[in-house]
Amino acid sequence: MNKFNQLLFSSTLLASLFLTGCQTMEVTEQQVSCDLPHQKRLDEAILQTKKTLSQPYCQAQYREQFSALVDIAAGDPKEQNLDIFGSLVHWMRLEVKENGKVIKNKKGFLTKQEANLLFGRYFSPRLVSLDYQDQGDSQCTSSQKQKEINQLLQSEMDDKKRGLAKAIGNTAYYQQALKKYQDLMVIFEATQAACHHSF
Repeated sequence: MNKFNQLLFSSTLLASLFLTGCQTMEVTEQQVSCDLPHQKRLDEAILQTKKTLSQPYCQAQYREQFSALVDIAAGDPKEQNLDIFGSLVHWMRLEVKENGKVIKNKKGFLTKQEANLLFGRYFSPRLVSLDYQDQGDSQCTSSQKQKEINQLLQSEMDDKKRGLAKAIGNTAYYQQALKKYQDLMVIFEATQAACHHSF
């Protein structure tokens, strides 16, 4: 085989290997599907979400998966949905308590704080999107970020409406959250006004 034919053969072989590798990658990525649940029944949708989130590639989308499940639950609102979501969040945790002992959860991927924030965002009357105990040295620092704070809290209130009011039908808890939100907005506005006067 002369040099030209060797070069042609090598080039053909490399191109073939490259194309085969690309096809393998495409198939692998297609096999890892992170589709959101679309079932109408919550129990079926949760099974789909657990299957999806069992794939490490999809775990970063846990918020989107959880959000989609909340909307599905709104099709059949009931108090029991709270326990169902509690069990799901427990399944997502890295560490769980069993018989008073903390053990590693092989399927888990959320810290205790992340799991509590996810659950609380939808199903607790307490506002969880901001850590009000760690706002810096000055309340004026927080008031300068009023727009960002408003957006965070408004987004959380939208999720609480979907979770508390629509998915479990607990309008009383939602009204509690709404009252806390309104009170907090009054405090932020007063603080912002005081800060403007002090400068």
